[in-house]
Amino acid sequence: MNKLTAIILTKNEEAHIDRCLSHLDQYVDSIVVVDNGSTDNTMEIVKSYDKVKEYCIYPNEFHDALLRNIGLLLARKTDPDWILRIDADERFEDFIIDRLNFLLNQDFCTQWTFRWIHWYDKDYIRLDGEFGKRLLKGALFRIKKPPYHELPYLMYFSWKDHHSGIKYFSWNKKEASFLKEFLSDVVLYHYGYMKGHNRNTEKVKLEGDDIILIRYPKNIDRFKFMKVSDYLKSIGIEDEEIWRR
Repeated sequence: MNKLTAIILTKNEEAHIDRCLSHLDQYVDSIVVVDNGSTDNTMEIVKSYDKVKEYCIYPNEFHDALLRNIGLLLARKTDPDWILRIDADERFEDFIIDRLNFLLNQDFCTQWTFRWIHWYDKDYIRLDGEFGKRLLKGALFRIKKPPYHELPYLMYFSWKDHHSGIKYFSWNKKEASFLKEFLSDVVLYHYGYMKGHNRNTEKVKLEGDDIILIRYPKNIDRFKFMKVSDYLKSIGIEDEEIWRR
């Protein structure tokens, strides 16, 4: 089977990192961690996992694209066929273990995107951006195209505030023609907005049946929360228990 290396950025993630690593430990070949100067027990937890093959501590000012590109460089040392980008406060549903053989060993896709579920509590999820547009996340990227040649170079770039994007760079149209993106049926869970874990929350209030999160007093952005049952109906899923597998 093709080799998979996961890349994680961390800073003071002791509340989440063990959940993330213990799940990755079941299905990835290698893990790379780039730490931005944690002062808690994050790195002690990281070092306890044998599959963490490379790690780097970069205590300078946070720069998302720079840190993620460091992670890509370290990941290439593990000679992967695929790269998985995942945050310390995320983990995939267990179904990825059954699906992974298909995701990594098909010959038509170079990037897998996943439904990205921001949990607030067991009954509500957060809808990021207008109409919940950020409920998809590209997370799985092919580094090598079978049988032997390299794909266009994968790299992060800065685009807004401290955020970054990721794309393949190439001047070769033939290489670029291999790039194909598809949506997987595997769900990626995000726990960073859970009650008690969101460091950026100013206040949360109820408006009818909806929860509204007001974040950063100087920022007018508002993030709406939807009941899990209503979200599932909106994407055509009727059996909630099967979805929570």
